[in-house]
Amino acid sequence: MLKMISKPAVKLVERYLPDPYIFVLLLTLIASVAAIAIERQTPLAVLRFWGDGFWGLLTFSMQMLLVLVTGFMLASSPPVKRILQKSPAPLKRRVAPSSLVTLVSLAASWINWGLVSLSARCLLKSWPG
Repeated sequence: MLKMISKPAVKLVERYLPDPYIFVLLLTLIASVAAIAIERQTPLAVLRFWGDGFWGLLTFSMQMLLVLVTGFMLASSPPVKRILQKSPAPLKRRVAPSSLVTLVSLAASWINWGLVSLSARCLLKSWPG
């Protein structure tokens, strides 16, 4: 039913929404013109800023790709698949898995935060002076 309702909207968007690359080009052009006009930068400096920022963004995107690929490989591994297949019936519904992921993420971030603050305290105590 939802597919039937959303079909006209999908057709409309596919027909009239421009390619995302157009948005990238337009936003790059707007930012470059604003940097030249408002910040009084030379076009060469703006080009250098754009190039330096691109490589930093590329580094970040490769890190995120590594996180995604590693997570997918872990979730696809036979031991994790067996654990997920043996999970109780409530985990097979739609809300429970997202709740489980949320709880595991919260616990992991809490542990990570605790380890970071503990190591910071140890470093501060051992700091000379």
